[in-house]
Amino acid sequence: ARGVSVHARSEDGRSWDAKRRVTACGDTWTLFSVLTSLWEHPFPSVKQVGVVLYDLLPEAQVTLPLFREDARRLTACRAVDALNQKYRRGTLSMASVIPVRHTAEDKIAFGKIEELG
Repeated sequence: ARGVSVHARSEDGRSWDAKRRVTACGDTWTLFSVLTSLWEHPFPSVKQVGVVLYDLLPEAQVTLPLFREDARRLTACRAVDALNQKYRRGTLSMASVIPVRHTAEDKIAFGKIEELG
């Protein structure tokens, strides 16, 4: 992804959104960090949230990381992806997601389309 967008809707129907372009990446930690930096909605209570990764590139078109820490992060993400694909989606996830994992559900069937994952 080369872009991250987040949208929030309040209980009373007001909406807020933010987006940011990023250097092409596919690792969860980097994308989560960008999302966290964008998350400054003005609502006391949020009813709905949407996150979109856009300007997607095939992995073969992304330049490999130059720095050791970035390369380690990419290797870790690939290992997590491989384990989740082998056993089941969500077998390994970020610890911060565990308390709210049951509240989020896919609205688009990307996980159910064979060629997408």
